[in-house]
Amino acid sequence: MNTEKIGEWFQLGIMGATVLAGFVYGFRKVLKSISKTRTLRNEERFSHINMKIWEVLSEIRLTHRASRISLTQFHNGGKFVDGSSMRKMSISHQSCETKSSSTMQFRQDVLVSRFVEIIDMLYNNEPRIRQVSDLNESNTKQFYELHDTVAVSILPVYSSDSLLIYGYISVEWCDLGSLDKVNEPKLTQDLENARSQIAFLLNSSKDYR
Repeated sequence: MNTEKIGEWFQLGIMGATVLAGFVYGFRKVLKSISKTRTLRNEERFSHINMKIWEVLSEIRLTHRASRISLTQFHNGGKFVDGSSMRKMSISHQSCETKSSSTMQFRQDVLVSRFVEIIDMLYNNEPRIRQVSDLNESNTKQFYELHDTVAVSILPVYSSDSLLIYGYISVEWCDLGSLDKVNEPKLTQDLENARSQIAFLLNSSKDYR
């Protein structure tokens, strides 16, 4: 093979390598674009789900003249020295009337053992309105009093595929006068409907995390 032929083959090889490199680069760009688009869509769907949960809660707050309504979720939070898991809870969604301050920042990564009274209420699975003044002296009572809550209604939220308590919805009133206008059977019905909607939305959100 003469030098001229070698040069031609060399040029063809360079051209082929250039074309292949361009194809690989373009293919990677397309994959990256698809991945980015998919991520944005997932974030949009996740944001949509969170907004729907907030809307469900806000509707109950407005209907029943409540000061605050929150969705609290249970989660793991590390381990104790003996190796046992720390069970914690955090408020993930909250809707407040304009004159009532948010309490979300005070209920993030909180040990469940600090609020055992709330756990007892959840096991009852009964969202009756409880006067804070009637509660036993406890962290739960002190927390509500600190934030001007005079009455509360709590209902557990269950995992969609089991009877495991996933979290709970809590409705708070800071004005006793508002309670006179609350229809408790209607409140119970609305909370149970909200629980079903929220359980479905939370289960849907797992696909986009």
